Amino acid sequence: MNSIDTDNDILCSLDNSLLRLTLNRPTKLNALTSSMYERLADEITQAQKNDMVRAILLDGIGDNFTAGNDIADFAGYATKEPLKAVEERPGMRFLFALLDNTKPLIAAIHGHAVGVGLTLTLHCDYVVVAEGSQFQAPFLDLGLVPEAGSSLILPQLVGRRKAAEILLGGAPVSAEEAVKLGIANTVVPIKALSETAENYAIKLASKPPKAMRESLQLMSVDKKVLREHMLREARVFFDRLQSSEAKKIFAEFLSR
Repeated sequence: MNSIDTDNDILCSLDNSLLRLTLNRPTKLNALTSSMYERLADEITQAQKNDMVRAILLDGIGDNFTAGNDIADFAGYATKEPLKAVEERPGMRFLFALLDNTKPLIAAIHGHAVGVGLTLTLHCDYVVVAEGSQFQAPFLDLGLVPEAGSSLILPQLVGRRKAAEILLGGAPVSAEEAVKLGIANTVVPIKALSETAENYAIKLASKPPKAMRESLQLMSVDKKVLREHMLREARVFFDRLQSSEAKKIFAEFLSR
């Protein structure tokens, strides 16, 4: 089966049991909006019930994987009272979809992967990075806090001091360093990025699906603990969005 859906800013295709979800907002550096989060959450959630989907690949069009969350969206949250519970908000629906995913998840990263562009990779099973790419988590520079469980996962992965350098100091992480730290698996030339990621995704998709699902479950961290930690992060995160500190930073950013 081969199908392509070009609705909104997310491109979706299903081919050879591989569901490909592509960020398609290049003029805005693939910055994620609420509608994009909703679409990604819906596609990943629906994939869990679709036996034709046996692996999921995330990538992006343009010069960058993603600049992170759209600042105008952040500013919108900061100027009105939230109408939904934390776990029902678009960004959290996407993050929980990643957490609850039971199928191999592969990411192809190029250019800049900022904020959630970094933290979502912590939920992936295989990450391919193009040469010259860079990860960065400038949450504190925006008056915010880490999200997606990164304040729990990253210290366990790279050590507390290195995690503090990345999450608190906002230090950029090069493609090569990401591999050394275990954030990514391999670095390839930009021309080979898509093919490398797709080939590996198809390889995983070709394996016995039930054995794959059970293996992923055995390898996963305690999801109950991680879910509670993600909710804790989210409550603080959305409180920070309402803070005068964050509102001032967003206003300055949008006035540039």
